[in-house]
Amino acid sequence: MVLRDSAGHVIFAACRQLFHCRDTVDAELAALEEGINLALHWTPLPFVAESDCAEARDLLKPQTPNTSVYAARVRNIRELCKERDVSLARVDREANRVSHELAKLDRVGPKTAVWLGIAPQKSMGKSLLIVTLSIFK
Repeated sequence: MVLRDSAGHVIFAACRQLFHCRDTVDAELAALEEGINLALHWTPLPFVAESDCAEARDLLKPQTPNTSVYAARVRNIRELCKERDVSLARVDREANRVSHELAKLDRVGPKTAVWLGIAPQKSMGKSLLIVTLSIFK
């Protein structure tokens, strides 16, 4: 994930291995949950979380009944979003390709890392993100 300010400057970037995800939707929801939770601790400002997973975005819409197999995680994310003005936005899969590069890193070996004030460099593959969080001013 990458947390950026309104000018696009990196505040922090982080990645870690996710355990116990039943599928890609569950992994996307887990990344959103952790990213939103971290952003709530790093900034008092409203922010946008971006996802290329339409199913995850649809599950998080307040008007969608929460009856899926992901109900507990969806409920947690919805509660986190009530703590502040958090918006969920669609990002094209092509624009979100770096998150897929991050997923490839785990195939080589588990990876947990945090970068403060910078994005990861090419030595890590590409700049990494699971969830992009942008702060409004």
